[in-house]
Formats: sequence, structure tokens, C-alpha cells
Amino acid sequence: MSGLHVSALSHAFDAQEVVKGVSVFVGPGEFVCLLGPSGCGKTTLLRVAAGLENLQKGEVHIGEQLVASGKSGFNLPPEKRGVGLMFQDYALFPHLTVAQNILFGVKVKSQQQSWMEKALSQMDLTAYAHVYPHTLSGGQQQRVALLRAIAPQPGVLFLDEPFSGLDVTRRAETREQTLALLKETGVATLMVTHDPEEAMYMADRILVMDQGRMIQDGTPDDIYFRPNSAFVTDLFGAVNRLNGRVSQGTVKTPLGLFEAPQLPDGQAVQVLIRPDGIRLAELGGTPARYAGDAPCEPASQPGTGFQVVSARSLGRASRIIIRLADCEPPDGLIEIRVPGTFLPKTGSLVCATVNPGDAHIFKTE
Repeated sequence: MSGLHVSALSHAFDAQEVVKGVSVFVGPGEFVCLLGPSGCGKTTLLRVAAGLENLQKGEVHIGEQLVASGKSGFNLPPEKRGVGLMFQDYALFPHLTVAQNILFGVKVKSQQQSWMEKALSQMDLTAYAHVYPHTLSGGQQQRVALLRAIAPQPGVLFLDEPFSGLDVTRRAETREQTLALLKETGVATLMVTHDPEEAMYMADRILVMDQGRMIQDGTPDDIYFRPNSAFVTDLFGAVNRLNGRVSQGTVKTPLGLFEAPQLPDGQAVQVLIRPDGIRLAELGGTPARYAGDAPCEPASQPGTGFQVVSARSLGRASRIIIRLADCEPPDGLIEIRVPGTFLPKTGSLVCATVNPGDAHIFKTE
């Protein structure tokens, strides 16, 4: 099986550099997500690697074959690279049936007939083999487009926001079916997405991009639990920000004392805490601890507490807003997500602890 190796790729449009010296490796059978906000360069990187844009600087290898070189100006066209392409608009041929669409790029169609029949069954599309794309739902069209992309047995599969046009329910179902099929196929896959949850679910590795550069490369657990910057932490949803200063290897905040042995004394920092990293209990109680929580001290002392501003049920969790006494964040408000139903009365006092593993400390920019 082939893999993808992009080395020191840079690309500019009208003298504006949008990808800046990025290297990417995707091994055979590996699923890698390029994650980042709109305009960070991830789609440009994918298009250059796939051959849809000519490489300007760097090199691209698929397997052992050099397919593009900025130094020599060599750019092998995408149809000769042995790659599969799938984009958010699907681009199915309206005059071909589902089966004809899937086998369109296969040279010897009889060799892939049995594979197609099995794949149609896996994707719940057997009954639609001989219908035309306009009769299908968006999720069904997405699955047909995926099968068409992998039917020619590409060395690398490129996906650009493939689930963005689906509603929440269809998106979850289609992701699961797609991932199962790709793991079975064993194709090296590079997918662009701006959805952190999608990247967490699909990827073996996540490559975070910002302003044309690679910010962090790691497993989903690495990226979520061990972000290397405030930018990466912010990608995964709301965070509470507390300002502090390092003293003797620790940072004191209204929500507790946090260790920062890697930072020098006097360094100004921000402590970023996700809403689900804070544990609550009614005043006088003990906040629940969850599997994986590290030992920690309570943020509020006996007889004191934090005032509840609001408490709303979200079904499987409760969203609690508390107010800090010194009003450090905007209006002194802290957002907390608590599993299950915990709805203290507005104006009441609660005690809190923070799982140290959910507190991320970075130098103040």
C-alpha cells in the first residue's frame, strides 16, 4: 500500500503565502485530519498534494514515487498520481446510475464488480444501484461519492469537508460507515475539516494548522488533553480564562493552585480550563471525582463558596454559571458542564474543584 509524504510545502496566491513550509506524512492505512479555522491553508495544502494546484515549493511523494517537485517544476497530473478525490459537493455524474458512477474510474470494471456489490451492502445502498443520483438523499450521495473515489484502489484518498452538507443525525451515521469502510480498505487518507469533533472521531492523527503553519501534530488524545498552545485549546470549544503569575513553580487563581514547573517565576500566564474540567457540589458537600482525575485541593474553603448565576439542563449534562468574587474573567463568570442533572438554585453557593489535567497554562502573549 502507498502512503503520502509532503515535504516543506509552501504555496502563495498573488504573492500572499498561504502555506508556509508544511510537512505531512500519512502512512498506509492511516487516517489523518487537517484541522483548523477557515483560511488557515488546509484546503490549499490538500489541493497541492492531490495535484489540483501546481506545487511551488517543496516535494510530494506518493509511496516511493515523486509526483511533484518545486525545485524542478515537475507536477504529475492528479489522474496519474493514483489518488482518490472527494469534495463536499460530491460531483456525481447525473446521467449515470449509482453503480455506473462508482465504477466510472475503474479500468477493468469486472474486477471490481464483486467489491462494489459488497461495498453497496455495507453502505446500505444495494437497493439504489440502478437509480440516478438526483433520487438520493444527501447522505446517500456522499456514500456513493466515497465509493467512487476508492473503487480504483487509490494509493491515497483526499477528502475535503466531505460531511459538511449533512444534518447532524446523517453526519454521525455516515462518518461511522465511512470510517469502517476506509479501515477495511487500508487506504492512506488525508481529510480536511474545521470540525474538531469530526477530527477527534475520525482521525488516527490530527494536524492542527493556523495561518499557513503546522501548529501541532498528534493523536486525538494528545491534541485534546495536551494542547501546546492557547490556540489549539480554543479549537475544541469554550474555555474559561484566568490570569495569573508564576510563583515558586505554581500559579494561584480563584479556582485553585496549579503547578507550572516549566515556567520561570514572575512569568505572566493564562490558565485555560474547559467547562467540563470543573467539579461542583452544593456548599458543604464534596465535588465528585471522575475516572482519570488527578488529586487536587478544593478551590473554595469550608463555609465559603461561589455564587450560582444560572443553572440549566442540557439533557445529559447541566450548564452552570458561577461568579468569582474578584470578577477576573468577563463579569467574573465561569461556565461549567456537569454530567447528569445538577441544578442548584440561582443565588445559592456551591463549592468547586478543578481537575489539574483539564487546566492548561500558557505564557500570556
